Amino acid sequence: MNSGAGQAQAAAVVWMDRFGLYADAAHRERLVAAECGLLGGYFVPDADQEQLQLAADFATWNVAFDDEYCDEGELGRSPGRFVRVLGLLQRSVEVPEEAVFGDRYGVALHDLRMRLQHLGPPEQVTAWAASMRGWFLAEAWKSGNVAEGRLPRLGEYSAIVLISGSAEVWTVLSPWAEGYGVPGRVRADRRVRALTEMACWLLSWDTGLLSWRREQRAGGDGHNAIDVVAHTFGASSFAFVVMCSTSRGARRRGTWGCWSDWCAAVSTGP
Repeated sequence: MNSGAGQAQAAAVVWMDRFGLYADAAHRERLVAAECGLLGGYFVPDADQEQLQLAADFATWNVAFDDEYCDEGELGRSPGRFVRVLGLLQRSVEVPEEAVFGDRYGVALHDLRMRLQHLGPPEQVTAWAASMRGWFLAEAWKSGNVAEGRLPRLGEYSAIVLISGSAEVWTVLSPWAEGYGVPGRVRADRRVRALTEMACWLLSWDTGLLSWRREQRAGGDGHNAIDVVAHTFGASSFAFVVMCSTSRGARRRGTWGCWSDWCAAVSTGP
């Protein structure tokens, strides 16, 4: 973890309060207790303080948005309204001149976008915007399923989690924030693409395991690894939790470690 993560987390709370990125006082308290900004310290362990702060702020935006708009609020269960909001959030990513969407999350996202553009070349901004578009597409997909009471089976769920929850966004943002943004030609290499998808899938899968109990208390919507496997194969949720928990560590160490190695190898050649 980045040695400045604690300081960045404290500043991320101030940034979160500046834009009001929470549904109510209880949600704010939960976000502060979760120390969302520390995630930035894990994703950019070698970044300087300015770059680390950007990562910590984005991690905070990520969790707050996912909670309030995607998983727990009414907006995520109203696909017609939600798609409009997602489209306007995407324009906040694409338009640097002004905050085109006055929503709290839109203005905060525009602030992040303005800070990001100073970290590297325009092609990295474009790659980040594309990854955000994929994330928003996945949330719209999920919202439509929930509104129609449709539970995804494993194949569909796997396609959703490849681009949902910001996993792919971090594969763009992390190296960029550390000063070595992955070139487009490297990212497009089928070998790197395969590893990127594996890393994104595993991160989203693990996140689902960790959040399942909280989602169940909130009512759940069936878009969780445990629920999906139970729905697809008829397996008991408890048995599946035990099975997956025993293999989480080994899977995480195996895939995330080799992703950056592959990017470097393909970039420099044999």
